[in-house]
Formats: sequence, C-alpha cells, structure tokens
Amino acid sequence: MSIEILLQQTNTAVQIELRRSSRAKHISLHADVYGIRVVAPNHQSVESIKHFVNSKRQWISKVYKYYSRLRKKIGESEIQKDTMLFFGKRYRIKITKDKQQQYAIVSDNLNQITFHVKDKRSYKHYLRNWYKEQTMNIVDERLPVMGSKLSLSYKKISIKNLKSRWGSCSRTGNLSFSLLLSMLPVDVIDYIIVHELMHLVEFNHSKRFWQLVGETIPQYDEHRKWLRTHSLLVKID
Repeated sequence: MSIEILLQQTNTAVQIELRRSSRAKHISLHADVYGIRVVAPNHQSVESIKHFVNSKRQWISKVYKYYSRLRKKIGESEIQKDTMLFFGKRYRIKITKDKQQQYAIVSDNLNQITFHVKDKRSYKHYLRNWYKEQTMNIVDERLPVMGSKLSLSYKKISIKNLKSRWGSCSRTGNLSFSLLLSMLPVDVIDYIIVHELMHLVEFNHSKRFWQLVGETIPQYDEHRKWLRTHSLLVKID
C-alpha cells in the first residue's frame, strides 16, 4: 500500500510506501535512493498515518528533490530494489529457507544470488557474514600482491563493519577494511588497498600522499568518483 501526496510547488505526485511493523511504537518517515516510506505500528489507522505524512510535506519535498537528483546522477538502471552489488555487478537477491545449512549460490546466467538461510528473519546477519568472507578472500589475494609490488610491509589485517570508511591504517601498521568491500569493482578494491598501504608511508592526505597513490593507480580519481556516486548503494538494508 502507498500514500500519495502532491508537492504543490512542482505539482509532483509522490508515492509514499506504507510499511507496518509490530516493533514500531511511533510513525516515522524514511528516505533513501529507492524512495520514501512511512513505517507505522500495526494498530495505527490509515487516516492518522495520512495526517502524519501530510504534516511532513516540507521534509518530503526536500528529500524527494535531493534523491531525484542523485538517482539521475547514478542512473536509473543502477537503482533496483531487491538487488545487491557483488564485485561491481548488480544481482537480484533471493532468500530461501534451509533448515540444514546456510550457503549462497551466485548465478551469472540468472543474474541472481540465492541465499539459503535457516531463519529468514535474521537473513541480513548471514548476508553480512557472507560479504565479510568474500571481502576477506579478495583482500587475502590482492593485498600481498600490492604490498610486494610497493615493497611495503604491514602487520595485522582485519575486516570490520566500518560505518563511514572503506579502510583504515593505524600508526602501528595494522590495516582494516570494510566488510562490504566485495560489493565494489575489483579495480576500485585495488585502489582502496593501495590507498591504505600508502598511509604506511604518508600518514595523512597530503599532496605527496596523492602523488604516491597516483604513481600506482593513475586513474584513482575515477575510482574515488565511483565511490562517491555509488556509496549509498553499497549497503545491506
């Protein structure tokens, strides 16, 4: 079900998706690149939900304009619900209950990843663990190659649920990477790895630091642009 409101300034009809939740205590509005939705308790009447939505017209107008511009910048073909990125390619996601074991099947022919999970209610936890494992595999594969090529040594490696960074380097030489790195194209992953390795030489973002990055990844600006444009799509909702 959805609630339609009319933005008077632009005469634009906006569809607000209505979601019911047994855990919700209050009505709330949420927006992202996929659209705007209102979450309401199961007992809340439709009329009271509509009243709440209409009272938030100014906020809705603001976020609608923002995400409309962003959608245009990213490209409509890249923005599809029930899909996720895996090494830069977009796949449909299918969640299947399996009482015996949890595993995933990636089908390039079907353009689909099927996740077999024991409990559909907590499938996102399994998705994070699966992406973490894939990220660990590619970092284990690519990091030693890059480190050897640059004659740089590092200490501990960790894959974490980083909220606002793709990677980090400590002053003691420990490297951390976001568990969602495996959502990115491989050349973008290489850029992030080189970025963190170069912090072993320059622990800042000085002009010299970017010169060092550019010597190894001449097109690093393109990868930074990809990350800025697609960062809102690299997530597990």
